[in-house]
Amino acid sequence: MTSLPRSALPVLLALLAGCIRVGLGGGGGEPPAAYHLGAPEPPPGLRPVNWQLVVDRPSAPRSLDGQRIVWIDRDGRVALLPGAQWTDRIPDLVQGALIETLERSAAIAGVDRPTSGLRGDYLLVTEIRAFQLERAADGAFAARVALGLRLLEPARNRIVASRLVEATAPAHGDAPAAAVSAFREAFARVIPEAARWALESGEANRTSVPPPQGR
Repeated sequence: MTSLPRSALPVLLALLAGCIRVGLGGGGGEPPAAYHLGAPEPPPGLRPVNWQLVVDRPSAPRSLDGQRIVWIDRDGRVALLPGAQWTDRIPDLVQGALIETLERSAAIAGVDRPTSGLRGDYLLVTEIRAFQLERAADGAFAARVALGLRLLEPARNRIVASRLVEATAPAHGDAPAAAVSAFREAFARVIPEAARWALESGEANRTSVPPPQGR
């Protein structure tokens, strides 16, 4: 086999490096900045309950099951906000916030994920209907968060209650900082309301329909 001249080696290495960057989707650009959505404060005045709740991982359409911040233009075009992403996948952010908000409320002793092995009296099933930055016809931006909620009673294999909780918060433009600020405002309204609804719905069912024997 013919050997390459020594002078050609740097050129070959540079070409290989370029191929690797293209294959990885790089090209020297900066990675997106990561933004965190912490659990909001629990709603005030929650009455304590003596049952346990399992919070399932929310389902979501493919466009909302990642880390990128989604925005929808006035013509309905779905795109990704450049230069920004969440610290975790959107369903995991929502699940974690629901659990932490309920824990911090001190109104329920047992709340966790299905993977924890907790034997819950109720199961909270969530569908993410909206989690995006939207642009209205007048050009104004707003963050919209909408969760479809269902409270299930596994012991009787039935749905106890269902509800849609949603909120919209204005954003001062489509820059990442402005978008994230609007998301935090909408998130801080939706998550506590979802937590309140889950506890009140479970307690109402518990009062009206005694649990099966052994529960």
